[in-house]
Amino acid sequence: MNRISVISLLLLLLSFSTVLALDKDQGARATLLKEKSITEYRAVPQFAAAELCTVRHVGDVAYEITPWLFGNEQYLAYQDPAMTCDTPYPFNVREIYMLLYFRKEAIIDFSVEVQAVDLTDPSCPVPGDTVSASSVYRFQFTPPGLWRIAIPLDSAAVVNGPYFAGFTIVTQLVDPDPQDSVTVLIEDFLPAPMPCVNYNIWDIDVGYVDLADNEDYNFPGKIVLYSAGETGGSGGYDDPMPKLTLLEPKADQRVGTPLRCWSWDHANSKIVDSVQYEYVSTAGWVRFGVDADNNHALRNGVDPSGTGPGYVVELGPAGITEGLHRIRATAYDTLMRTSAAQVDVTVDPTPPRMDFIKPSYMDTLCLPYTFTTFTDDDDISSVKYYWKKLNNDYSVAVVTLHQTDYGNVDDDAGDGNPIADGEFGEYYCGPTAGAIAVKYWFDQGYTEIMRELGHTISVDTVVERLASAMYTRSNNGTYDDFFAGGLQDYITYHGDDLFVESYFTPDYMDMRIIFEEKELLPILGLSGNPGMYVVLSGMSGLDNGGGQYAITISDPITGT
Repeated sequence: MNRISVISLLLLLLSFSTVLALDKDQGARATLLKEKSITEYRAVPQFAAAELCTVRHVGDVAYEITPWLFGNEQYLAYQDPAMTCDTPYPFNVREIYMLLYFRKEAIIDFSVEVQAVDLTDPSCPVPGDTVSASSVYRFQFTPPGLWRIAIPLDSAAVVNGPYFAGFTIVTQLVDPDPQDSVTVLIEDFLPAPMPCVNYNIWDIDVGYVDLADNEDYNFPGKIVLYSAGETGGSGGYDDPMPKLTLLEPKADQRVGTPLRCWSWDHANSKIVDSVQYEYVSTAGWVRFGVDADNNHALRNGVDPSGTGPGYVVELGPAGITEGLHRIRATAYDTLMRTSAAQVDVTVDPTPPRMDFIKPSYMDTLCLPYTFTTFTDDDDISSVKYYWKKLNNDYSVAVVTLHQTDYGNVDDDAGDGNPIADGEFGEYYCGPTAGAIAVKYWFDQGYTEIMRELGHTISVDTVVERLASAMYTRSNNGTYDDFFAGGLQDYITYHGDDLFVESYFTPDYMDMRIIFEEKELLPILGLSGNPGMYVVLSGMSGLDNGGGQYAITISDPITGT
């Protein structure tokens, strides 16, 4: 079980231990449910291309049981894929569903899990050990009515026989009134209650209660709780499982708002369906965005670049409070496999940033002059002003590399490695630009960035290492998120002395500050036809007032 599953399970058990005195014997009864229109509420977006087999041994909703559901409890249903799926085993359980009826609007936390079958009594299976579990998800039910709740497991439960699907109502409902509560739903009445199929646990000391054979109330039909998954086990996929990395924000970073979250699928899966972003609160994980389009620019020096940075969501200042927060991104592919990454950051919606009211950009000043500035930070106690003579021109020394010296396949490094011959040199502007930057920092004294096993490696080796990290060959070019992620991965494994910062559509002042004031080396992803990566080597003159300014570059496409 992965770490997230363990945390969910521990919370679940602690929740159970706080309600040892709950009494279900309060006159429960089955009432015909008039509402039959079902609204589906999914914890994550629908997995578009998943070929799932539904394991459902219960009929349509017919009755509600009231009063019964008090929260802080778990319901379980016996599941046998062999009854509904052809050649089912091994079977990957992916998602669990339960139907509930809400008499009023509510905010409730849920989780799900798969439990093994305990056959201590061969004639009556009972729930056993947990095989896999989900995170805790918060749902807001508006308007009231009949809802089908769908929650995926954090990782698939691979089973070779029957299992129990568990659905936990994590939230404790405070003294629910039978006429104003959440109700458990069952199918139409069976000829007789069916024991050993549905269980309920609300008290660890009491244990699992058979809903068809207990001292309080025997349910006349099965609860509407079921699951879905894939037949054939966990092997044989053409696409790898996603492996998500958060590019922004970075761990332990102090960030302002809007908070931009940007992630990268390190596995280069072609079937990632969406990425969901959440932050943790005292009540559990709160979802603040989902990106399901994954539009990201491919810059290969040959074709138009396209647009978009990849999986990005921004969280505005109204969505998160100041202070320390844990941010999580979770990728879901069309086979319902998942991968998550999380970081802790400090959010400061009003950072100590000053903006000028007077003078305006490029004003001519006549001394004496009064400067007027403002800030949104209420904690600033004083402001100091400095001036610095601005150089009209600024440049740094970078090497020039030609992309067609790399991407070799036929062992003839001097043939230009053309696309037409099945080689990749003409697609290599991304890793070549990255290597130009690596060589620059090596020359500044960061020698570990070009060392492996105690020896300095060649620029040729750097280019190919970056091409591999950026998946340049398999994608016939380099996507922006793969460029940033691959370059950071390379740096991490070569000294970890540097880091990659990303700026979307910087203006002139941004560029000047990054390049000259911070003394960083910008790598530019240029859109258009073709899209390409180049390395900034100089800025000449000032912004002409129309957003244009002269630069010099090291261009890996021409080698100049």
